[in-house]
Amino acid sequence: MKKKQKIIALILVCCTSLFLSTKAIQKLGTAKLNKSYKLSKNVSQIIMSENNKSLILKKDPSHNWLLDGMPANEKKIKSLLSAIETLGNKKLISKNKSKHELYQVTTANKRLVLKDNKKTLLSLLIGNQGPTWNSTYIRFRSSKNVYLINQPLTTLITSDKNQWKELRINPFLSKNITQFSITLNNHQTTFELKNNIWINTKTAKKQAMNSVRSILDQLADLSGPSIKLASSEEITAFIIIEITETNKNITSYTLFPIENNKMGISISKKPNQFFSIDSQQTFPLIQKLSNFITSK
Repeated sequence: MKKKQKIIALILVCCTSLFLSTKAIQKLGTAKLNKSYKLSKNVSQIIMSENNKSLILKKDPSHNWLLDGMPANEKKIKSLLSAIETLGNKKLISKNKSKHELYQVTTANKRLVLKDNKKTLLSLLIGNQGPTWNSTYIRFRSSKNVYLINQPLTTLITSDKNQWKELRINPFLSKNITQFSITLNNHQTTFELKNNIWINTKTAKKQAMNSVRSILDQLADLSGPSIKLASSEEITAFIIIEITETNKNITSYTLFPIENNKMGISISKKPNQFFSIDSQQTFPLIQKLSNFITSK
């Protein structure tokens, strides 16, 4: 058989295999859960297990998520619960228990359990990534069936505690800020949100909503380890930022130099703590703040 004929034959075999595989899946069909997964308000505990390691996220009485008694990453938890709530239609892949190991949905693999106090709301086994980056093979703990879903649960779910810790210094929603001020070189500039428009209170100049939102988002995402200073006298303020929320709560940030490539930061909510922020976070923020102050 000539080389060209071999290639054509190989293509035909692959196409036939793909067709038969597709027909087999179509026979199994799609499956909708007969159960509502609008769980966000009811879930008070999230348990993730993998490789004999477990992680437990719990809600406190104020509905804040905690990990080992410390604040957990609310943003990441919200993404996880959103993915569960929007599982949608699932492609039924197999009803055969012997296939569980193939798709990595045995009890030894990743497991997700959602609870409302002691009541189990959902127990899922998370398998391999599917044929696309955002698809995952799953199995409900009480069933032998293996499904393919269009959610990247394989990457979302991990028992690594560092992935779920809240490392941001003061997370907040930029949409809840109604005023912020910048103090640089003893000169204060204040911006206020009026009728959904940001305005410089001194010059009455309007500021682009996206520009303000970008600054506030960067401020909300600042993260870094806590550091010890011999005394607060070591602080020489370089820039001070103050934000006011819709509930009238005011938080002030003081940024001060500590090393060539790092800035120290303290915030009024945590008066006895100081944090170290790398220049990759602070330089773009300070640059934008400076541009705001100097813009005509």
